[in-house]
Amino acid sequence: MFEKLQKILSNVDADYSDIRYEIKKDTVISFNGKELTKIGSNSTDGYVLRVLKNGGLSSVAFTKENDSEKAVNTAMENAQLIAKNIEKPIEFAQTEVVRDIFIPELKEDPPQIPM
Repeated sequence: MFEKLQKILSNVDADYSDIRYEIKKDTVISFNGKELTKIGSNSTDGYVLRVLKNGGLSSVAFTKENDSEKAVNTAMENAQLIAKNIEKPIEFAQTEVVRDIFIPELKEDPPQIPM
């Protein structure tokens, strides 16, 4: 996955850019008293690209890897447009690069929780 993200970022000509790929899974179980009123699950995934160019900051979300070129172009155009129309350019504080995968530590095992 890091290689895919790096490939997308390689097409960005900016002062700074970053990209995230997120997977979100939801499960809904609703009761009204003892009556089960709703049950379902959903899974979504997608990308968030941020671009800082000439003091303008832009963020674009997209869901398909095939849309990455359009997303990069849109983010670049928006950042340049913002840069031309703000009084004070946006600057990020200097910090170390973080490359990581985050998996939250759960206090409980969800399948073991009784209804």
